[in-house]
Amino acid sequence: FDLPAFGITGPEPNGVYTRERYLKFVDDVLNRLGIDSCYMAGNSFGGYLTWSYAVQHPEKVKKIAILNSSGYPRGDQPTPISFKMQKLEWMRPILTHITPRSLVRKSVKVVYYDDDKVTEDLVTRYMELLLREGNRGGLMGKTQQITYDHSDEIKQVKCPTLIIWGDQDMLVNVDAAPRFHEDIPNSELLIYEHMGHVPMEEIPERSVNDFMAFLKR
Repeated sequence: FDLPAFGITGPEPNGVYTRERYLKFVDDVLNRLGIDSCYMAGNSFGGYLTWSYAVQHPEKVKKIAILNSSGYPRGDQPTPISFKMQKLEWMRPILTHITPRSLVRKSVKVVYYDDDKVTEDLVTRYMELLLREGNRGGLMGKTQQITYDHSDEIKQVKCPTLIIWGDQDMLVNVDAAPRFHEDIPNSELLIYEHMGHVPMEEIPERSVNDFMAFLKR
């Protein structure tokens, strides 16, 4: 499902985009659906929430898969220009109302390894979801309010974990993958060559097959 400020879910009515609020949202969705035990997977920020949820609710999570997940401080890794712009107070009103297609295209190319897969239809879809009412303001709220200072909790993940990464990820460096593998005791590491930040989009069949094989083990 789409998290608040992502996809078609829409923004948070109260404007709160903290880690705690996102984790409560995930828990509320599961409770609303009557799901008391599940497998969970997440990419990037979704991966951050996936392992965080597994730490806070170990009784509800059987296995998790985290793909190119956030979690550790960025260190010296370059910050994408779109993130830098969202941090500038004077830019926020502009970005909330004006989103050049060229900026969206550039952002998609950052997360994809294969430029040939960044079609105009794909850019249009990303742009449509970004322009969903409230999403731009919500994403800026998330960028401002979310902190990644909980890396000490990663070692508390107890459930079986599949760590998937693209070796050419320009958003979350592949160096983080072995760190997750070392910190999570019951984990498996799978690194795709010639792959970027969103393997579930670039190679959907292969990544799904690997995930399903993990669930069956």
